[in-house]
Amino acid sequence: MESRNKHIPTYTTGKAEKSEERRGMADTEVSSVVSDFIGFLNASPTAFHAVDEAKKRLQKVGYEQVIEREDWKLEAGKRYFFTRNHSTIVAFAIGTKYVAGNGFHVVGAHTDSPCLKLKPVSKVKKADYLEVGVQTYGGGLWHTWFDRDLTVAGRVMIREEKGGSVSYSHRLVRIEEPIMRVPTLAIHLDRGVNDGFKVNTQSHLLPVLATSVKVELNKEFAENGHHAILTQMIANKLGCQPDQICDFELQACDTQPSVVAGAAKEFIFSGRLDNLCMSFCSLKALIDATSSESDLENESGVRMVALFDHEEVGSNSAQGAGSPAMLDALSRITNSFTSDSKMLTKAIQRSFLVSADMAHALHPNYMDKHEENHQPKLHGGLVIKHNANQRYATNAVTSLIFREIAMKHNLPIQDFVVRNDMPCGSTIGPILASGVGIRTIDVGAPQLSMHSIREMCAVDDVKHSYEHFKAFFQEFSQLDAKITGRTSRIAPARFASSSTVATTSSSSGGLLSWLTGSQSKSVPSLDFPLPGVALPPSLPDYVEPGKTKITTLPNGLKVASETSASPAASIGLYVDCGSIYESPASFGVSHLLERMAFKSTTNRSHLRIVREVEAIGGNVNAAVSREQIGYTFDALKTYVPEMVELLIDCVRNPAYLDWEVNEQLQKVKEEIAEAAKNPHGLLLEAIHSAGYSGALANPLLAPESAVNMLNSTVLEDFVAENFSASRMVLAATGVEHEELLSVAEPLLSDLPNIPRAQEPKSVYTGGDYRCQADSGGQTHFALAFELPGGWHNEKEAIILTVLQILMGGGGSFSAGGPGKGMYSRLYLRVLNQYPQVQSFSAFNSIYNHTGLFGIQATTGSDFVPSAIDVAVKELIAVATPGQVEQKELERAKQSTKSAILMNLESRAVASEDIGKQILTYGERKPVEHFLKVVDEITPKDISSVAEKLLSSNLTMASYGNDTTPLAASSRENETALFCRTRVFHLSFNSSIMHLHILKSCFS
Repeated sequence: MESRNKHIPTYTTGKAEKSEERRGMADTEVSSVVSDFIGFLNASPTAFHAVDEAKKRLQKVGYEQVIEREDWKLEAGKRYFFTRNHSTIVAFAIGTKYVAGNGFHVVGAHTDSPCLKLKPVSKVKKADYLEVGVQTYGGGLWHTWFDRDLTVAGRVMIREEKGGSVSYSHRLVRIEEPIMRVPTLAIHLDRGVNDGFKVNTQSHLLPVLATSVKVELNKEFAENGHHAILTQMIANKLGCQPDQICDFELQACDTQPSVVAGAAKEFIFSGRLDNLCMSFCSLKALIDATSSESDLENESGVRMVALFDHEEVGSNSAQGAGSPAMLDALSRITNSFTSDSKMLTKAIQRSFLVSADMAHALHPNYMDKHEENHQPKLHGGLVIKHNANQRYATNAVTSLIFREIAMKHNLPIQDFVVRNDMPCGSTIGPILASGVGIRTIDVGAPQLSMHSIREMCAVDDVKHSYEHFKAFFQEFSQLDAKITGRTSRIAPARFASSSTVATTSSSSGGLLSWLTGSQSKSVPSLDFPLPGVALPPSLPDYVEPGKTKITTLPNGLKVASETSASPAASIGLYVDCGSIYESPASFGVSHLLERMAFKSTTNRSHLRIVREVEAIGGNVNAAVSREQIGYTFDALKTYVPEMVELLIDCVRNPAYLDWEVNEQLQKVKEEIAEAAKNPHGLLLEAIHSAGYSGALANPLLAPESAVNMLNSTVLEDFVAENFSASRMVLAATGVEHEELLSVAEPLLSDLPNIPRAQEPKSVYTGGDYRCQADSGGQTHFALAFELPGGWHNEKEAIILTVLQILMGGGGSFSAGGPGKGMYSRLYLRVLNQYPQVQSFSAFNSIYNHTGLFGIQATTGSDFVPSAIDVAVKELIAVATPGQVEQKELERAKQSTKSAILMNLESRAVASEDIGKQILTYGERKPVEHFLKVVDEITPKDISSVAEKLLSSNLTMASYGNDTTPLAASSRENETALFCRTRVFHLSFNSSIMHLHILKSCFS
């Protein structure tokens, strides 16, 4: 990964003088681009101004404005744009060779930034001070707004009368001079301020405009909900009378201009870099890539830039990325050239979106906030953002395209993945990818101080971003066509890479230069096939998935496998054994067993195991759950015999050397200490220990009190008692069944045939757990209920999974406010509505015969009773018939199916699915079976399962600085939930009744 943070070397045959000349030209270009960017920033204090500035630049080079409410008459080879709400703009250039059904090449960004927006009634007067009432917009670093020289800017609606007729106009306004300030409190009046200052956004953030002593002398015009002096200043700026101002959308702005700064003039200090930097770079790239008719002569697609408003607050508006604006644009352009409605679908599948939003650069004073292998740096080029949970929309294909462009043009590229223990922000990328169905990559230039009133980025990254976007517009059509047809473009032979047989190449295309039709100077020519070496025939476009074959050995152990076209295999040995089989004398043994996986055996040392795995390029892993243990081995399928033999040796013949056990016990203690810092993990453990009586109440992590009782003898006894043949499954993907059986049977057939033990009993009782601890002024809590039956009540278990996705939720922090437009109920109805809530999400844990479902949340201690109230209301809502709309259920069902199918694309997951299904059901059910169950779920099923959940006993758990609010409201909450249960049993016809009873129980 490190090499991606550096410039890729270019090998040339020219002289050094020419290289210096090119470098000088590049420096001049950087200065030109950066100077232009500074001008754009200083002209764009608000989203309205940014769109107006973009509009002027487009019109200057010949772009024609089209109006959404009118018919469009578009022509190939022409350039157009439209605006929505004057805060969103979409510009596009249609290639001369464009025909309906061809793709769109889009860079998307946003025009808004966190700020303070004036309230509809902004007039505030306190202690002879005239203050301006503001509301926070987005997730700003509000402490940075103190002691700044502020002004106001935005749009104003003006009423004008001419000749007896009245008209209304939209006018932009900006008062240049500083007119107000948010003053801090002197340290003499708050001695503890440096120990921690928390901004109260309601009372602390009111800018001081004037004093009444000065302004009361001027009473020449009436006030209208705003201070008269402010209204007069705006009217003077617009050249109108105050009574002509009908309404306005104004925000506080910093008066300090954007500048190039730093000792080496390498930085840009400015507000609104997030995301005007990406807006500018994409806009300038489009303009420069379409500045003349010749630029579009060979273009068969449509080049487009879409700059949306309201990204910082979730994108859910008529002009946000969550609106139909993008789809409307693609549809109207396509339909201007055809009446065939199918062409739009074809066009979308041929399109590509670059979601461009600024990225978090590594901060030198907070380096622990970045994952160690993904640390973007200033000057390091555009950052490709990845997230396994689709908070970013990047995938391998979209990433490849962007990397190839970077390599061909010698542009640096970086990668970013958020730490697993931190919430991940999101962008317009996932919103548009899911809403439109377009291939998407998430990228952004690195910056520091994101969402501060003054942010910081590097001048080099402005140039890198501009050049990358411009190259994308100019070359994507050709590049995408070659990727689509790449199978036929690779000769069926293996080529030499030795420089002794390489011919001279003449251009710098990059390692994947065959994608663009050029050759690379950085690698030798590949013109000479190795004699006698041929590649196997290419795979067809679609390969039928292999059927799962199962063989039961005489001792009861099952061997299962399915074939795949992949050259790799994943093999796992799964045991029906987990923490539920522990006794008080062996608590924590499963945790230690996981740590002892692939350590020394009676046949191999740990060092030899490591070397054997590395020698075949393999990867081994072990994972323990409450009911099952899995040991897995991934490598190329040519090494199946070695994989099976080593895997079985490590599971069957562990040595449990005392020094290795003691070493792992120390690591277990470290994991316990680390887990104590994770409130969410602690709450999940607490829900089990408080909610269940019996096996499922056993801890999954080793309790600190039990660690000293664990040793090699406890391990040996536990394995001997539970690792029997009838409780084990050897599962594999990418392996022929007969080959797997021939290798595995001799190694496993002598395992004792012990009758399968009865699963330990677990009884759900409900309960209460509270832990007072230092958690930074926050309280974490969870509410949970039981759904009996677990995976053996298959339909309800799947309904529970869909319900969890339907409710969704997550963390409120991201690069622009809660939710980011995600469509789950808890995002829309809670995180987007209650800024006091830091996280709010549904969870479930499903076991063989039981399951848990609930809501887990983090909020300030003083808001806990209200947050619990909100959680109960949300649970009641999904249990009330008619409250879940069909469209949101369909979205949840599609997301569930997508998650199932996407996970099964992983070899390791497919192997685990085979093993665990056989342990649970005795068979492997096809994926179509589960998809069919998901498809058949109705809103009635959702409300029925939710009602069944809420009729069970409640389990509550909390962790935080001050659980007094929770403790004080404990009885009220229990009473409320009792009342809720009575409502479920008495009537489900009135959600109003639910709310009234709930309120009375909390009063």
